[in-house]
Amino acid sequence: MELDQQQNRFEILRYRAESVLGQSLTAKPLALDEKLTKLIQELELYQIELHMQSDEITASQVALESEQAKFAGFYNAAPVGYVILDHDGTIQQVNTKGVTLLSNTTKVIHGCNFGLCIHPDSRETYFKFLDACKRMSEGAHAEVMLNMNNGELRFVVLHGSCSKNAVTNRDTYYITVGDITTTKLEEQRQAETAERLALSLEASGSGIWKTSACRKIIYLDDYAKQLLNIDNLQNHFAVSELSALFIPEDSVKFQQCTELPDQYMELDIELQRLPVRRKSKYISVKGRAVKELNGNSYLTGILTDITDRKKSLAIEEERRKVQQLLLQKTSVEAQEREREKISAILHDSVCQILYAIRYSLNVLKQEGALPKELTEMYNLLEQAIAELRTLSANISPTILKDFGFVASMQDTVRRLENIGFHISSEIDLGADRLPKDMQLYVFRIIQELINNSIKHSGTNTANVIVKKQEGCVSVEVKDEGKGFGDDLEEAIKRGSGIRGISNRVSLLNGKFEILAEVGTHFKIVLPLNPQETFLYEQ
Repeated sequence: MELDQQQNRFEILRYRAESVLGQSLTAKPLALDEKLTKLIQELELYQIELHMQSDEITASQVALESEQAKFAGFYNAAPVGYVILDHDGTIQQVNTKGVTLLSNTTKVIHGCNFGLCIHPDSRETYFKFLDACKRMSEGAHAEVMLNMNNGELRFVVLHGSCSKNAVTNRDTYYITVGDITTTKLEEQRQAETAERLALSLEASGSGIWKTSACRKIIYLDDYAKQLLNIDNLQNHFAVSELSALFIPEDSVKFQQCTELPDQYMELDIELQRLPVRRKSKYISVKGRAVKELNGNSYLTGILTDITDRKKSLAIEEERRKVQQLLLQKTSVEAQEREREKISAILHDSVCQILYAIRYSLNVLKQEGALPKELTEMYNLLEQAIAELRTLSANISPTILKDFGFVASMQDTVRRLENIGFHISSEIDLGADRLPKDMQLYVFRIIQELINNSIKHSGTNTANVIVKKQEGCVSVEVKDEGKGFGDDLEEAIKRGSGIRGISNRVSLLNGKFEILAEVGTHFKIVLPLNPQETFLYEQ
């Protein structure tokens, strides 16, 4: 085909030359011999053809040089290095970027074997790359480290292909050299960061979790699976499958969190794992939403085993509770000691003085009728003695200590009847067999509740029930007065008496209820097992 095209060009050139020669011959007379004339015409024709071919060659040369200049500019200004190697790896050509990259690897670049520019640790990779270039028509690539004279680290990626040289018929390698030092150092930094993170997570007992973009699948690393006691080899699970590992209320909470919009995605929840081999585990789940470049988002975060922390907090809470109860117990015991002291003072001093006055009046009374003024004084004295005895009994119930709980409650009912407050009582006789300290605490509780009825109920009747049951004793005090109404919580906050009752019930690990009925109804249940009460634990 090329010969045909060349023949066509020659024919066109001959036609054009004959046209030019014909115009010049018409201007000359035919004075020469016909053969000579024909020969001269042929020579002139060839001369014209040669001139025309020379003009075309010159034009082609100019165009070729122009294109070559453009390519040379692009070749040298390229952001990657271009290197041409001969069959044994010697550098034949290299562009400006290539010179910059290789400048600190060897003093002379042109004519140097490219393998000498490669770090010894990467030369095996480099030779495999050259071999792949020859074998693979689509070319090959490799990442190597350059052998820098100044000790600098420089990583490059090589892309290349191999073809036969048209002149020497030997292999020629065309290679691009790209500087990836920044990328490799960043990869190394990220790898070191990831390793430190992995060590930190392992030390802190944490694992990593991540959802798919649709948030229906959750991916777990090996440590996260270990935290959740998952033996499955796979690392991805449906959200519903994973949430089923937790107790029901936490399972619902976990599923709801994964369905929240992105603007609410700052997870920090605690979940309780269903027992495995009768051992429960508490897991902290923290994470947030991450936006991808395509607009999708996923959730990622860490799982942490907080079982030991929860146990520590529970122990600390129990210690705080014990300290608080101990303070309450100490306070109650101090109150009882002060009550006993006051009662003793009233009985041993004030009461004795009043008894002495009454004795003197009785002596005068026996000698004859008392004047009106002394009679009134005698009556007031009797009233003072009665009230003082009641006060002394309320402060320190000696009957409770001497005769037991039942007798003490009967005496309380009788004394209240004397002042016009009627109590219907059902006292279990087994209450006398309660521990002495518990009898005192129950008596004080009932005493305080009755005082509340007297002061606030607006009625003059109340009902007291004490029952000793299996494993517990129940106490109920109720009246049909005006009750607390809608201000129950406020009344409890203001009332120191009810707080005192609550403290005593806490010391016995009991339950204290205020039932919303007509009037006021208090119900208290106290355990009888000494191991279940703070009072006896101490």
